[in-house]
Amino acid sequence: MKITLTRFYNGEDCTLGALSNDKGLLCYMLENPWLDNEPFKSCIPEGTYPFKSYTSDKFPYTWEIYDVKGRSGILVHPGNYVKDTEGCLLPGLHLIKNKGEKMVTHSRKTLNMLRSTIGVGRSGAIEIRSVENL
Repeated sequence: MKITLTRFYNGEDCTLGALSNDKGLLCYMLENPWLDNEPFKSCIPEGTYPFKSYTSDKFPYTWEIYDVKGRSGILVHPGNYVKDTEGCLLPGLHLIKNKGEKMVTHSRKTLNMLRSTIGVGRSGAIEIRSVENL
């Protein structure tokens, strides 16, 4: 399976994008801002990366993005604010501002939808690109 994350906002506060597959928009994604690919603090560089099924007590039935140079442990997991990312990708149904801070909504519900759409236990590739680089 191939999915695409198209980033449309790369700010000092966060990175926002739209996740899609061949059928269209799946959800929005919230990430850290670009901080030179620093582990646990930066969004990951643009490129195409494999992803595989991942599960733990804290983050059951999700996916890990790997083969990112200098990085490991990059997950798709629930969270609503940049402080929740730790260098990972947070899915959401909507993008809003709460007290001036950009966030995604309904992250757990969105992750459950992705489990149905992508499939628990599935692997594939994610292409990450920015609107200005299309």
